[in-house]
Amino acid sequence: MLCNRNDGKQDQILDFEYGRGGITYEFYTKFNYLWRQGRIITGVVCGCDTQWYVDGKYTDGSVPPRYYCSNIGQPFDSYFEKNLERRTSVAIGDDDCWLIISGEYNYKSNNLNPHLEKRLKDMNRRKRIIHFVRLFPLGGYFISDADGTLCSNLTDDLTMEVKRECPEDPITDVVVARDQSW
Repeated sequence: MLCNRNDGKQDQILDFEYGRGGITYEFYTKFNYLWRQGRIITGVVCGCDTQWYVDGKYTDGSVPPRYYCSNIGQPFDSYFEKNLERRTSVAIGDDDCWLIISGEYNYKSNNLNPHLEKRLKDMNRRKRIIHFVRLFPLGGYFISDADGTLCSNLTDDLTMEVKRECPEDPITDVVVARDQSW
């Protein structure tokens, strides 16, 4: 799947397929629905199994954002609805593991790696910014926050790459597939 928007003045370029090797049909229909309504796709997160999340908004901001998710669970849905107006980011792992960051340091989670949970609690207590978190298979994670970056349960080569980060070239995202490719 590809979502691209250059400067905010062009139409969004979308390319995706569903079915074998692509996204699920349910994900495709919600994704396509937001796009056909003239909304800009602002967030797409796929979990390790069949979980997914997608959101979108109108470019002029006249209508509140709209989101859809599947197979994540009721606690996720109810917390997300209450915090929809804030800056929100989502991460979905495996084994019913998920995280919603609302605002700069508030969060709600389920079944996180204990070391990541400790880091998030510390950032919240000290009111320090959480930039983003990614959750991966087998309890793996990557976090970027005001204190730097931290990762766990990643392949040796990806861990080495992450630790090589330098201030002139910061890590802006990390993606890992179920087969541990990155």
